[in-house]
Amino acid sequence: MLPNSDSGHSSNVSNSITNVFLRLSTQTPNVLLVGATNRPWAVDPRTIRFERFETMIEVPLPDTLGRLAILQSLAKKYYLDTHIDWQKLADATEGFSPADIISIINAAAQNVFMDSVINDDERTITQADIQHVLDRSHPSVSKAQLQQYIDFKRQHNA
Repeated sequence: MLPNSDSGHSSNVSNSITNVFLRLSTQTPNVLLVGATNRPWAVDPRTIRFERFETMIEVPLPDTLGRLAILQSLAKKYYLDTHIDWQKLADATEGFSPADIISIINAAAQNVFMDSVINDDERTITQADIQHVLDRSHPSVSKAQLQQYIDFKRQHNA
């Protein structure tokens, strides 16, 4: 929303939004401004200096316990086999975002649903069903993007 004006991707609308933000952040003492982005390096540097956004909070990709919690919360939504090894799936989804993990479970559920319709036989989602989708999935955040986050944090002491 507040693109870097040096990036070449800036527009009149973006410049106007940035200018309004800059005015609000310096001239309106009782306003709390909160921003969020998946690409902090693309934000106009004028907007992230001290006194505008005083605190940067990184929300990293989930660790093993976070992925396990996501998987277990999804387990409550679906008709699942009782022998699923959630720890193994949590370990296998390292580098995956919460949205990636949700997408994998949803795809497994859709595959099982279609299989049940075709075979006229209702069944549970198994470890193999989830693993089948996982084997064909890739994290949406690349290693290059992860490095960009690391570089941004280092550059901004975040």
